[in-house]
Amino acid sequence: MIVAYASEEQQDDVTPGQTVNVRRRDGGRSAQAVVLSVAPAVQALPARTDPYGSAETWGLAVRMRVPDGMEVRPGESFRIGF
Repeated sequence: MIVAYASEEQQDDVTPGQTVNVRRRDGGRSAQAVVLSVAPAVQALPARTDPYGSAETWGLAVRMRVPDGMEVRPGESFRIGF
């Protein structure tokens, strides 16, 4: 499973069953993942998700099924296109 975070501004753009683009941050191949669930409540996001590291960011946890044929490591970073 891949866990990503949608900002408060993106919360209306992601729904269970939706197909999203997943790409490794190291520039690896992209693949299509399916959103399994979206958290029901807004929460403070992990610090590593803030590209500027300047302020606390809030949003929703989004769980996705790992695309077939894609191997992932725990804690690995991805770019997600909602």
